[in-house]
Amino acid sequence: PHASVENNTTWHLVRDIEKIRKLLDIEAWAVFGGSWGATLALIYAQTHPERVTHLILRGVFLATQSELTWFYGGGA
Repeated sequence: PHASVENNTTWHLVRDIEKIRKLLDIEAWAVFGGSWGATLALIYAQTHPERVTHLILRGVFLATQSELTWFYGGGA
């Protein structure tokens, strides 16, 4: 369904990153993430540390309550 997160959770996205790495047959790689992607990159690196050679983050969005309020409350 439109805008459903049923099969689009953080953990689904982290699994997708790992599936891409395997599909490309990359042993270990530099991971770059910006905004929400920075959060995904951090979680990916924590769950697959042996697969990450470098971690580059920009504009980290950690989904704290104040960030969510700003994002959904009209600040964005």
